[in-house]
Amino acid sequence: LPSVQQKVDEALGAGMDREKIGIGINFYGYVWNTVNLGETWLLWPSQDMSIIEGRGSIPYNEISNQYNLAEAKWDNKAKVPYVDIDNPKTFISYDNEESAREKVRFAKLQRLGGVIIWELGAGHFPDATTSKNPLMDSIGQEAFAGSNN
Repeated sequence: LPSVQQKVDEALGAGMDREKIGIGINFYGYVWNTVNLGETWLLWPSQDMSIIEGRGSIPYNEISNQYNLAEAKWDNKAKVPYVDIDNPKTFISYDNEESAREKVRFAKLQRLGGVIIWELGAGHFPDATTSKNPLMDSIGQEAFAGSNN
């Protein structure tokens, strides 16, 4: 599958202005049941996606409340977290604070127009005692890092 870098390069090669390209940050994730990255899903994501069962997309605030994200692994190539549960077999892909920061860094390094946030409310934690909007906070901190604003 193509990387974000490849897609940006294609857009630039086709003549698109750098300032008109935005990198998407999802405040939701995907939950696949009955699959496990280490066993039955060796070809993910090229396998037939009809194996998706369960809810499909789920807001980040629900993922955080329903799953132990402390068990998340980090895909250093894609710069995103994922959770791979053995029992019951479940695979969860999502953006978190660090992957959101990585996407902002990438957009800044590439001098792109910015980032595009999907499902803003899905990153809101109304009952949190610390940050009620951890994804937005991480995006804002990274976006303005090094500036005087």
